Amino acid sequence: MFSLAGCSSDFATYEGNGFTIPYPKGWDVVLPMDSPGPNEDTFVLFHNIDPEYDIVTDYIIVRKEYLQQSMTAYDYFISQVIQDLSWREGYWPIETRNFTLDGRASIEHFYRLDWTNDLGDLKVEQTYVSLYVVDGMIAWIIDFYPGVIFDEYDDSVLGIISCGFHILN
Repeated sequence: MFSLAGCSSDFATYEGNGFTIPYPKGWDVVLPMDSPGPNEDTFVLFHNIDPEYDIVTDYIIVRKEYLQQSMTAYDYFISQVIQDLSWREGYWPIETRNFTLDGRASIEHFYRLDWTNDLGDLKVEQTYVSLYVVDGMIAWIIDFYPGVIFDEYDDSVLGIISCGFHILN
């Protein structure tokens, strides 16, 4: 689990693929990732691995989607995100709020996905935070998975973003 009180020397900075973002030192950086769709690039995954169990415990993914038309972050969120998530069984919106990211109007969406493993014997509840910012005809999506303890996560997400996510021109 990571936490951040303001900008800290405990963070490294990734720069490339049109953006910069701070991430916790000691996390792995996986680059590039396979794109999930024809109009989307997934550039980088930052993640923390629990050495005892060799599993990812927290992660940050930065994605970039090429839009067919210019729109606001809110319009993108309603037309793309809610449409994609709302059909999923186990999707529970927690909170959505407006904020400014890198000088641009943005959306921050907290939600939970509940699912059962393939054997049907383990129910999993995972809480996520996704940030959406639109720059012209490009939507930037930053997905955070905080592991198990969600309470420590809200300030960490906003701290990481306010300390250095920037779209490079």
